[in-house]
Amino acid sequence: DDVRIVITSLGNKEITGKISYVSPNANSDGTYEVKVNIPNSDASLKGGMFTEVYFTKEKSDNAIVIDRDAVISKNGEDYVFVAEGDTVTKTNIEIGIDNGDTVEITGGLTEGQTIVTEGQTYLKDGEKIKDVTNKINSSKGDSTANEEVSSAENNAAEVKNND
Repeated sequence: DDVRIVITSLGNKEITGKISYVSPNANSDGTYEVKVNIPNSDASLKGGMFTEVYFTKEKSDNAIVIDRDAVISKNGEDYVFVAEGDTVTKTNIEIGIDNGDTVEITGGLTEGQTIVTEGQTYLKDGEKIKDVTNKINSSKGDSTANEEVSSAENNAAEVKNND
């Protein structure tokens, strides 16, 4: 498997390494020894340098990803509030990969829908909202699910496919 490596002492230079070994046994502190092959053709890496290594636990291509805080989990169901004009609709969703900050949506939402990302715990299905910024219906090509757009006292974000 590939890992992303950030070398802070080289101006946050990013390179890709390949895992060559994972110890089958945990150390006394519960960690595992992992060896990573790192390309160093320019000899910029020196012995004793520290890096940050990022492992990918799960991966999904062409996924819809939204802010984890936008999701309400209650009574065994996961849902978000979708803003449609001046009304919100409670929409059940299916969650895939959840990294704690963002979640993959495998069902219930489509790209381009606007969801409430703040204050949604106070909303009810069919409740009227007021767009105080005139941004709720705008579509920015570069917007992401984490982009906040104010809607009354609630914030909304456009659902974007994370290619």
